[in-house]
Amino acid sequence: MDKLLFYAIDNKVKSILFLLFITIISLMGYKDLGVDTRLSSLLNEQDSSKKIYDKFVDEFGSDNTALIYIKDKNLFTYDKLVRLEDLVYELEELPFVEKVDSLFSVKNIKNIDGFVESNKLIDGTPEEQEEIDQIKIDALNNPLVIKNLLSNDALVTTINVSIMKNDEDKQYSKYVYDTLEKLLNPLSNHYEEVFQIGSDRVSKEMKESLFNDLFSLGSLSMLTLLVLLFLFLRTKVAMIIPLFTSLLSIVITFGFMGWIGIEINILNAMLPTMIIVLGSTEDTHMISAFLDYYEKNKSALKELIIKKMLKKTGVALFLTSLTTVLGFGSNYFNDIALIKDFAITASLSLTINAIITILFVPILLSFFKFDTYSSKNSFLKYSEKLGNMLDNAHLKYFKTISIIVLIILVVFLVAAKDLKVNNDPLSYFHEEHSLVVDANKLHNDLSGMQTFYIAFDGENENYFKNSDNLKIVEKVKKYIDSNKNFDSAISFSDHMSLVNREMRESKEEYYKVPDKSDLISQYLLFFQRGDIEKYISSNFSKANIVVRHNISSSYDLKTILLEVNNNIKEIIKNNPELKVYITSENILINKAAENLLTGQLESLIFLVAVVFVLISLLFVSVKAGLVSLLPNIIPIILTFGTMRFLDIPINPGTIMVAVIAFGIALDDTIHLMTNFNNEARKNSDIKIAVSNTVRHQLVPVITTSISLAIGFLVLNYSSFTIVANFGLVAAIAMIYAMLTDLLVTPLLISKVRLVNLWDILALDIKQSVLQKCDLFKNMSIFQIKKVILLSKVNKVSEGEFIINKGDIGTDMFIILDGKVDVLINDNKTIVASLSEGDIIGEVGFVKKTERTASVLAKSDLSVLRLNSKDVYNSLKYYPHILAKLNSNINVILGQRLASVLDHIIKIKKENNE
Repeated sequence: MDKLLFYAIDNKVKSILFLLFITIISLMGYKDLGVDTRLSSLLNEQDSSKKIYDKFVDEFGSDNTALIYIKDKNLFTYDKLVRLEDLVYELEELPFVEKVDSLFSVKNIKNIDGFVESNKLIDGTPEEQEEIDQIKIDALNNPLVIKNLLSNDALVTTINVSIMKNDEDKQYSKYVYDTLEKLLNPLSNHYEEVFQIGSDRVSKEMKESLFNDLFSLGSLSMLTLLVLLFLFLRTKVAMIIPLFTSLLSIVITFGFMGWIGIEINILNAMLPTMIIVLGSTEDTHMISAFLDYYEKNKSALKELIIKKMLKKTGVALFLTSLTTVLGFGSNYFNDIALIKDFAITASLSLTINAIITILFVPILLSFFKFDTYSSKNSFLKYSEKLGNMLDNAHLKYFKTISIIVLIILVVFLVAAKDLKVNNDPLSYFHEEHSLVVDANKLHNDLSGMQTFYIAFDGENENYFKNSDNLKIVEKVKKYIDSNKNFDSAISFSDHMSLVNREMRESKEEYYKVPDKSDLISQYLLFFQRGDIEKYISSNFSKANIVVRHNISSSYDLKTILLEVNNNIKEIIKNNPELKVYITSENILINKAAENLLTGQLESLIFLVAVVFVLISLLFVSVKAGLVSLLPNIIPIILTFGTMRFLDIPINPGTIMVAVIAFGIALDDTIHLMTNFNNEARKNSDIKIAVSNTVRHQLVPVITTSISLAIGFLVLNYSSFTIVANFGLVAAIAMIYAMLTDLLVTPLLISKVRLVNLWDILALDIKQSVLQKCDLFKNMSIFQIKKVILLSKVNKVSEGEFIINKGDIGTDMFIILDGKVDVLINDNKTIVASLSEGDIIGEVGFVKKTERTASVLAKSDLSVLRLNSKDVYNSLKYYPHILAKLNSNINVILGQRLASVLDHIIKIKKENNE
């Protein structure tokens, strides 16, 4: 471990060359780095509903519609309509256009003097205003037009352009949007308002906002971090080093993204901020530890101070980096491609940052001067008072804190049950965003941009040529019309109803599906296949209702569609052969939100299990694993409860907070536990050890937590609500984690005694000690090392007395290395010579007593000092070891007692003789 930690400081040139090599390699990947804002990345590709959706898209055409909104108070005039007609013709010629629905394509079926005519509403723009006025009247009287292609006041019209599906070409959405925009730009001078809206515009707006976030949030995060670090540590180095490691990590990360083929999306666009914020935490711990040592001994060789700092922070650095990477990486199990890609890139970036930190922070520290540094000018000067307050809280209010925490947890846990889930792309944008404004405008004037299909599958050919069967579609359609959550709906039954009305002198009461099936076949003559292909299959076995709405909440849509589905089931209950499906790409995206919680729960369980195993192995204790979990589960519960109180939904951004907060918050817990391990070896009094641990970690814990919180808050300025929500929630989680680590974690670690696995592996004990020492009989090497590490090892110089005759002693000693003489008669007579594995002063371990001999070191040696009270306090958390130790001590004392009795009997026999 030391070799690994010291590699950079011992091999500066090699480390710098390695950095240069990796940077050059990463830069070569930038040529393949792309941007992906396709809505398909929000889908759960494993969802079985996707096959149903694909089936009906193949049957009824794409639900990807670009809605071209055109508003003008003089819309129905020759100049306005003729330009509109030209636009329609141009749109129909575009290679990606599947179908164009407009005032120039819709059928105008009407009764004229007893004869029913079927023509296009506008078959060539007439020059006479009188004819145009009649077209306007016909349009307002046509149910296929109103709220679909024309507003009720005839001031707004839309051209509905069905776009062919193409999920393979990642630039397809941009190509579609840009092509349409070229056609629309000249029209802005001729109409009051013109814009396009649809999934391709959503993709385009995402891309623009994404680049804005990349540069603005990254820059703001960096500035925020630099200011905070300088305020807390008051040294320029605290600013320069995190800046260097963060920028380098960002450059290398995006380069390797190009190499592995992962593109920039709305989530990994916040990687620069994440790297700047998270990457600074370990830098801060290392810098803080270095400055602490440096201030105490400025005359020492800087490399030695750096190595001392690395020994103190090294194990925690490796472990915290690993848990943070696992926290992000566990999101890989999510079925949504957007989140899975973010898991990969975030894990990659933090791994790169960890490597750079381990290699180059020591090198940078060795280059800089620190003569002006003083704790009096930093946050350290306030830590003493805060440390006293925390000591007081831990000692006096243990039960009170525990009860308060438990009550708060219950309240927040109950609140978290009512969290709502949202994955609608439109909800990713702020209310004031032009896309949302235009979507609301379309909704208010006509119908919302969101679309879904209610698809009926009668399985048998000509099923919907039967009047009774088509009336089922009509009933569902009427129910949708009555539901105020939806803006409009059109079906094949509407087409038949319109003809039926006109066939009966335009009487409104006859706007319904005809009672006789043969009339349906006759009415079909009024339409061409292109007029109805979106609503009825070619063999009439399947029918479709196209519904438009403006619901941008997954939770609301799910609730509403559940009610719709139940009502449809009631309507079709007498037709068991009929299958009905509600589907669309938008619904699939919204439905993917249902898997967010499941995927996150799986990720969290995975992470908790891995962390539990790692910590248990690191400290060779299951209890240590449990202690590490509780302080980091508490912030998750509190955070989700707070989300409910603030009405923040679970979305692709906020859903990741649980595992990320757990992985990040665990960093400070690990630093506290490893520091406590060191302190407990110095101080047998656990209370003092806990107090010292908290005081040593107070500055880095508060510094990193507040820096993280404020750094995450920077994301609140994102163009995307899901990123802003993530930033706010993550900041809240960091504050909760800090409070938990300072108030709860010390209470928990005071109830355990920790031994570090690295210390156990590194402890070198001579085989002779293990074989010879009766105290360690029937104990494994790990158990023996635990006893040694939980006790005190004293170094004794040659010629020093370990025990003086006549002293009152309570300690027992085991010789680990070296030799001693046992002396009596004013230290003139050697009664025994002892070496490795021998025990000294065992009677004092059991009972406070006067020493009957002196013990002198014949060479430099190491002795294990065992105090009965300290041993009990340390080993009570390891009852199996304590039981074996007590058993062995009893055997040793029994043997000594038997030896003394034999000696007394021998003396009596000699006296009698």
